[in-house]
Formats: sequence, C-alpha cells, structure tokens
Amino acid sequence: MSGRTESEGERPVPIQCENWPPTLHRCFRSREHAEQFLSGRIRFGHLQHYQRNYEPSRRDPSEGVGRAREWRDDREAVHIKGGRARVVASPGEITRHADFGNPTFICCCTNPPEGKWAPVLKDFGEYVVRITDPKQFCTDLRGALSDSDPWQRHGNLAVFPVTYDKGELRPTSADPPDGTEVMKLATTQKPREYEHQFEHRIILISYGDVPKDGKSAGTPPDFI
Repeated sequence: MSGRTESEGERPVPIQCENWPPTLHRCFRSREHAEQFLSGRIRFGHLQHYQRNYEPSRRDPSEGVGRAREWRDDREAVHIKGGRARVVASPGEITRHADFGNPTFICCCTNPPEGKWAPVLKDFGEYVVRITDPKQFCTDLRGALSDSDPWQRHGNLAVFPVTYDKGELRPTSADPPDGTEVMKLATTQKPREYEHQFEHRIILISYGDVPKDGKSAGTPPDFI
C-alpha cells in the first residue's frame, strides 16, 4: 500500500466503532504470514470471498446478508389471496433481511476470553499477533490506504464485534434500522455455530464500484 496523509485542516470521517476493544488479535496458520502482518503488509478479504472460496472452518455461505426475526404486533400487514388484497393485523413475527451495496473488505480479528482460545486457534491458526491499541492501529491503516487503488481510494473503516444470531428472534426494536445498523447486520452477523470464534472485524468500506471518468473498477478482487 502506498500511504496518504490528510491535507492540512481536513477533518477525516471518524472510524465507525461503538466501543473500542482494549486489544485485538490476528491469527495465522503460518509464521510467514504473521511476520508479513507485523511488517505492515495488512491483507483484507472481499466479504463475498468467504461465501465460497475459503477453508471450511471460516466459510459461511450466508456471508454478506443479514437476517433477523423480530416480533412486531403494532403494525398492519397486507394479505393477498386469489388476487385480492386486504389489510390485516400484523402476523407478529417478521423477518428482516439486510445487504450492503458497497464492496466490502474485512480483516478478521478475535478477542476470546481467557480459557476460550483452543477452538479459536484451531479455526484461525496458532500464530497470534496482538494489537495492543486497536484505535491507533485502525487510524494508521486508514492513513495507509492507497489513492492509486480504486478499491482503497476514499475508503473508510469500521470496527464491530460479530454477532452470532443470524436468523434468530431478536428483541423488538423501537425504531427502524438506520444505515449503520443495516451495514452491521450485513457485514458482522453470523450463525450461532460460529460463536466460539469471538470474532471482531475491521471493515473497509470501498467505493471502487463507483465509475470514475465513466469507467468502473470492475469486479472486486478477493484480497487487497
């Protein structure tokens, strides 16, 4: 990556994070990859890459699509039968789907509690790099995004823990989901079977599919 600096007086868009974790850990299956990370070669994977082209322990066919069920008895619904529609009381349970339009790349980290490391190392790898200041690390990452790469140019970062409740019934929310909630649902939600991974994700929100001078960047690469 070729680095960039914020112009004097420019105020960068804040990195989205609701609660910075005190530490994060990045796990690798090879020492070589861990050393590359330590040298500053940070790799992000295209979110949809994890749907199909990854090792079984980390492959999730539902990646990139959030799904939440919610009980709502305060709304009406339209029931259609025989070509005729009528308004009825809400059926109660609704299912909300979410996807995110921007190309999204993720750097998967973890932060398991003491005594919960064994399944994490099995899934992610035994070579562990500890990130002692996640906020500063992400600030440095954003400053290193390359202006010459359309998938990095003008990108921004978000950091959220993964939630392990895809398809499950959630508490009723008072308000409709905003843009941040939709993005989180689509990019950081996984099925319950993965909850032993204690995953946090550094998310690179890309604008590479926005045409520049009439030309699109094309198909996102698997990694940047």
